[in-house]
Amino acid sequence: MKWVLVPYLSQDLLVHPDHQENAPIKKGDFPLSTELVAKAEKLLLENVQTEVRKCLDQILLTDRNQDVCDSEESFIGLYVDIIQLVNVMPEQAQEINSKLSHDIREVCFQELKMFLGRYTAEQTEILEKKAKKAIPNQIRFLKTLKTCKEIKEYVQNKSDGIEDSLIQEIEATLENMEDFTLKLLMEIVADMTEMHLQNYFKTKYGQFFLISDVETHFPKVSWCPDIQKRVMDEAYKLIAHTYLKHLVRSSQRKLRKCWSPDVVQKVIEDAELLHDTISKLAPGVEQWKLPELLEDKDIEAMKITVWAIQHSCYREDEELLSTLLVWKGLSKSQTKQVLGALPEHEPRQTNFLVECCYL
Repeated sequence: MKWVLVPYLSQDLLVHPDHQENAPIKKGDFPLSTELVAKAEKLLLENVQTEVRKCLDQILLTDRNQDVCDSEESFIGLYVDIIQLVNVMPEQAQEINSKLSHDIREVCFQELKMFLGRYTAEQTEILEKKAKKAIPNQIRFLKTLKTCKEIKEYVQNKSDGIEDSLIQEIEATLENMEDFTLKLLMEIVADMTEMHLQNYFKTKYGQFFLISDVETHFPKVSWCPDIQKRVMDEAYKLIAHTYLKHLVRSSQRKLRKCWSPDVVQKVIEDAELLHDTISKLAPGVEQWKLPELLEDKDIEAMKITVWAIQHSCYREDEELLSTLLVWKGLSKSQTKQVLGALPEHEPRQTNFLVECCYL
């Protein structure tokens, strides 16, 4: 393309046997050069398509054979290789002209879209198999989330002039993969949490073994703090929500027999231990406000704390907060007063769980 475009389209180098010196160049004076450019562009775009497709498949094959992500290179290699491959030819073509660079980038993005269909189908199958293991390796899930995030950001940053529909298809494929991966991870967390807490609230051992499983399932990975924080934020909310559901279903009288006379202090210690554990894995996660709520004595302070809890974790579970306040020892009127401060609060009939949880 350089050989065709630079000599033939530069007015300084154009030479034609019938062209008089210093005469103006007219359209049609050089039909051969125009034909050469069109043929060269067509051939180049076909070759780009073939080469990019072949290289993307090779990248996927290499990743498929590298099941263990035990280093930063193996963790980031997939998305780095994909982005470099899709980016290099348009960048090289920019040295010739911007239109050619745009056309090549569009071809690369078309191939990327097709590749992502193959990649996400394969990843879905791999992650589903891993999720069935007793203690699945979470690093593969984190790697998938990181890969989708980085490719999506690259495409968004390079989308100028590319058809909106193509960018939207790529983004939708990646976002669906992210949603599926996170959903699968949270299902693992939910099963693990439920299994531990069912026993925890019924036995006399009083050991919060869930914490050790969180540490085992979610080893800290320094290569993707953004993704680990996103995952741990969701896991934290899910664990906290499940803990509260079990807590309010257990009377304090029964818990005093299982745990210790000071049930509230035990719950506060659990909440603080959970937060410390999650914070080590993902610094900066929002702290669970349960200890503050259990320690609050003033109704106005409770309103603020309940708003913070509902805002961060339980947007659609106001009933659970109502039950928790009764479990804490508030009267029905006090509970109504505290919950009345929540935005879009709708008074509800007290259910059987609220009536019996403090027995």
